[in-house]
Amino acid sequence: LYALTELEMICGFRQPALIAELLADLHVAGLEPLVGALRSGLPARATATALTMLLTAAPDRREALTRAVVAGAEDRADQRAEYALVRELATTFPDDIGVVAALFLNHLRVAPGESVFIGAGMVHSYLSGLGVELMAASDNVLRAGLTAKHVDVRELLRVVDFTAGAPARLRPERHGDIAVYLPPVPDFAMWTCAGASAAAGHDGGAQAPATGPRIAVCCEGRATLVTRSERLDLTPGQSAFVPDADGPLRVLSTGVVVLAYRAGAS
Repeated sequence: LYALTELEMICGFRQPALIAELLADLHVAGLEPLVGALRSGLPARATATALTMLLTAAPDRREALTRAVVAGAEDRADQRAEYALVRELATTFPDDIGVVAALFLNHLRVAPGESVFIGAGMVHSYLSGLGVELMAASDNVLRAGLTAKHVDVRELLRVVDFTAGAPARLRPERHGDIAVYLPPVPDFAMWTCAGASAAAGHDGGAQAPATGPRIAVCCEGRATLVTRSERLDLTPGQSAFVPDADGPLRVLSTGVVVLAYRAGAS
């Protein structure tokens, strides 16, 4: 995920002891079994047990528990940022058990130009901001809450990695206005050009990855893609697929261009 504006998100599980502390301090009777589970057993198993208990409770129990947690969080929102977030989420997703589950997850902010890698099985939710998300080809996005889309709690719980931890912040390889983000997987990589200098004509633009299939997105300003036989202008929000057969690619830009390509391409 590459941030175009400041991004706010919850992602990856907190340590069970911290989750238990956050739940216990709300003094909600219905949370006591979860707190007990979090304070016993191996960390990942403890988190798995507690979250499963929460998400698979009967609908009327989930609704009552969510309301009690939100009420407790509102009383303590000035004391801890975690409770302030619960109060904020409840205004958009009232009675959604995902509001309670948010206390299980790390709360992160990603600045413009920064990038994080979210591995398979890591629970996450984007709360605000604008960014470019690059994923491997798949049709297995699973949701448990904080959404109007289809929810499949059982399947999500089956594949989630309950290990505590936050997403990795990627440190790019920088060359002037060019930054290359290489995640720890071979499926994809991201090339970005942020700045007007490439439009001035350093060898006719910035040299993008020269081989493999590529997808370019103009995020700000204007961009021109130049191959051996073609030029294509893009405005903000427009994108283009550049096949390997088009060969080397140069990018002239007055703003921000993000390009996805296959890892290992030059």
